[in-house]
Amino acid sequence: VIETIDVWMLVQKKWMYLEGIFIGSDDIRMQLRDAAKSFDRVDADFKKIMSMTGKNPNVLTACSFDKRIDDLRRLSTELDQCQKSLSDYLERKRNAFPRFFFISDDELLSILGTTDPNCVQ
Repeated sequence: VIETIDVWMLVQKKWMYLEGIFIGSDDIRMQLRDAAKSFDRVDADFKKIMSMTGKNPNVLTACSFDKRIDDLRRLSTELDQCQKSLSDYLERKRNAFPRFFFISDDELLSILGTTDPNCVQ
């Protein structure tokens, strides 16, 4: 049960970070089509798990559900692949414009996601 909870928390953390990126940015979805499709599958599966857990919020039941830990590990692996695709995308942007090396990934995503050039200062 403890291992399942640890993996679950890891998946939730990764999912929360990537959700804001893949759901909130049409440009990134267009640039990273395969990763966006993969995230959409993970998103649907994770929401399904959370919905089932919400209907029966008992920890032992939720963690002992048939193949729950295997499903969570699979989601974690797929989220890692989405994160890798995103990191590669940001690396390409940094190589195209070296000043981007001086800002964090979150700041770069914010810049790439804005359509107003006056916001980039």
